[in-house]
Amino acid sequence: MSARVRVLATLLALVVAASCETSTPSKGPSSTTTSSPSAQAVTAADAAATASARLFLRRYLAADGRVVRLDQGGDTVSEGQAYAMLLSVATGDAAHFRLAWSWARAHLERPDGLLSWHWVDGSVADPQSASDADLVAAWALVVASERFKSPSYLSAARAIVRGIFSKETVPFGKNLLLVAGPWAQTQPATVDPSYLTPPAFATLAPIDSRIKALQNGATDALRALTASRSHLPPDWATLSGSTVHASTSPDGSSSPRYGYDAVRVPLWTSVSCRVQDRTIASSMWDFLKKGLGRPLASVYALDGRVIDRNPSAESIVAAAAAARAAGAFSTVASLLARAEQMDTKQPRYYASALVALGRVLLTTDFLNACG
Repeated sequence: MSARVRVLATLLALVVAASCETSTPSKGPSSTTTSSPSAQAVTAADAAATASARLFLRRYLAADGRVVRLDQGGDTVSEGQAYAMLLSVATGDAAHFRLAWSWARAHLERPDGLLSWHWVDGSVADPQSASDADLVAAWALVVASERFKSPSYLSAARAIVRGIFSKETVPFGKNLLLVAGPWAQTQPATVDPSYLTPPAFATLAPIDSRIKALQNGATDALRALTASRSHLPPDWATLSGSTVHASTSPDGSSSPRYGYDAVRVPLWTSVSCRVQDRTIASSMWDFLKKGLGRPLASVYALDGRVIDRNPSAESIVAAAAAARAAGAFSTVASLLARAEQMDTKQPRYYASALVALGRVLLTTDFLNACG
């Protein structure tokens, strides 16, 4: 066992026993896509993030590589496979990465390289792809190709990216905009703002020159969608011509709102290499910090009215991301600890994923794509 591994193991044990509020979040980009846990200084924050990622994998990644949504009937979604891949590669876990990707490729991969989004009871329940999962899977594969020295992962990432441009994008002014999936290309196009993932774009940019148009389109769309007084992004949006605006959910079951989808917007944008994206996340802080003295609601109307007053770990992780972007670094650790405590009491797949991603993205440089 290397000295590095012995130190990491010791810190992991300490983190389990100690309050996570003692960790200090990373304050800015300082490494590249190819950096790995073994190449970085071991800190309490690194250890806490590694422990959180491993907890997610232990809870939800089955022995065959399938991510099982235990609290949602035992089904599997492509998003879950992508999150497992990202958390595995972030923490240098080649074995679990290979398991998660192999299962996804064997059971979800479509002829166009994209991933069918929903698998239930032994087979694909819906062959449509979801662009968030495709984008995050490609992101993870590019990092894995460098970190684990595997050219086959880079080839797989290229195939997914080709599928994204073919099936999951539409023109948006002079740029392109990622839509929710192949079904969402039909005008008016359907957009999930939380699928617009700046750190993924930054990692993928070197392998396809068209990524820059997606980056620019995402920034323009998110700016437009967070222009209200609360600066809260919507769960869903519609693109008509060159105008993007908040909309009801695709099935019409919910009004425009900031809820369980949109909480990922500050998480992704807060760690963007672009200051204009980080500004989108920081603009949300003035509203979200008002909830620090009490449980943050799970769902808000875009004007700030509460729709669902029940607290959620997901909304707390989003607040931590906004705090980081706004420079309130001392608040990030306490918010992540609060979210983690909620998820410990009542584990849920989605909450566990966002807590782990929050720790990795907001407090370490494990996935930093900014040179």
